[in-house]
Amino acid sequence: MDLAAVLGNFLDNAIEAVLRLPDKIEKRIDINLKFLEGKLLIKMRNTSKPFEINFSKGIEI
Repeated sequence: MDLAAVLGNFLDNAIEAVLRLPDKIEKRIDINLKFLEGKLLIKMRNTSKPFEINFSKGIEI
């Protein structure tokens, strides 16, 4: 899978979640990319309700 497509999808989802928040709540998206021990770690957070996905064991289709 193309890395740009994965990052784009993550960002699209984060934007959609933030846009659904009420006006009085801060809308923010934080993105951290880190290369560690031969792996790319991606951490994306926004101010919507927390949701965590762990892809460390791969993705089942």
